[in-house]
Amino acid sequence: MCYTKCAEFIGTILMSLSLTCVTLNILAFFPDWDPKYLTEGQLTVFVHWLPGIVGGGLMVFLPSLYFVAMEGKDCCGCFGYKDCGRRCVMLTSVVPAAIGLLGAFYCIIISVLSILKGPKCLDVSGEWNYPFATVRSYITNPRLWGVCVEPKNITQFHLLMFFLLVGFGVLEIAFLILQVVNGAVGGLCGYYCNKTKMLIVAAALLILERDTPYKCCQSENCSKKYMSLLSIIFSVLGIAFSGYCLVISALGLVQGPYCRTLNGWEYVFEDTTGSFLRDPSTWSQCLEPAHVVEWNIILFSILITLSGLQVIISLIKVIIELRKLLCTTYSVIIQPGII
Repeated sequence: MCYTKCAEFIGTILMSLSLTCVTLNILAFFPDWDPKYLTEGQLTVFVHWLPGIVGGGLMVFLPSLYFVAMEGKDCCGCFGYKDCGRRCVMLTSVVPAAIGLLGAFYCIIISVLSILKGPKCLDVSGEWNYPFATVRSYITNPRLWGVCVEPKNITQFHLLMFFLLVGFGVLEIAFLILQVVNGAVGGLCGYYCNKTKMLIVAAALLILERDTPYKCCQSENCSKKYMSLLSIIFSVLGIAFSGYCLVISALGLVQGPYCRTLNGWEYVFEDTTGSFLRDPSTWSQCLEPAHVVEWNIILFSILITLSGLQVIISLIKVIIELRKLLCTTYSVIIQPGII
């Protein structure tokens, strides 16, 4: 019964992730570990929207309980047909997984909006406001953080809490998508497995490419399609992470290095929209570190090239596996001991 075992494993991980999101959201209510900012209403509005408590927390925790409790359930046996009832359970697990996905996306969206707007703090003018609401570059420019006088280190605290919520939300989405596939295949292809328990092999695509995949369905056709589905999911995740690296590297290349000029430490090429890349005569504006412009260009160009190749390879992998999934028919081999 590898499908329910897999669901139980996924549910256990999701429970841990959801409780972590709840904890992070609660901690966000107490910057500088002082409750007065909560009682005085001096917190960012996005904390009160409860991205970690409701989105990444409750809306993920409840489906995870369902996944953990699926073992042995049979939907009242589908009028006496036990195998049909168990397939029904697997199919119905897609619904709570979809609810969990909505919660995880809510957590990510609200957390990203909070990061972009920045923290609410007492600024150098003595007013409580959002000093970084129109300054997106504050995220990568620590010298601006001194604008916030109170709470102490609020910018670092704010970024840490909400970046962690984004990260855990992404992990929740990955495992919930895996459960959607697990539930759909378990419901459509069959419930039983052979006596050897299935290992979760999606961590490495090389393992998924084995010529003799695990027989987790009643036919070789279903088993190979199941492995192709897993390959597609993790290839898409690879595209997402490689795409993130590609975008951030491109932004770093266009923005230019952070260096010391005659006016102090700054991003001297920030407003050139990348035109400095074609004009080496301007690179001498950076006095320190030595050759930092060339260093910045070389490193980010390499990252862009490698992440671009990763995206292309992952896309090719998705196309190949989709072709296998949609166009290939395998011979049906009934496993002994199933009937």
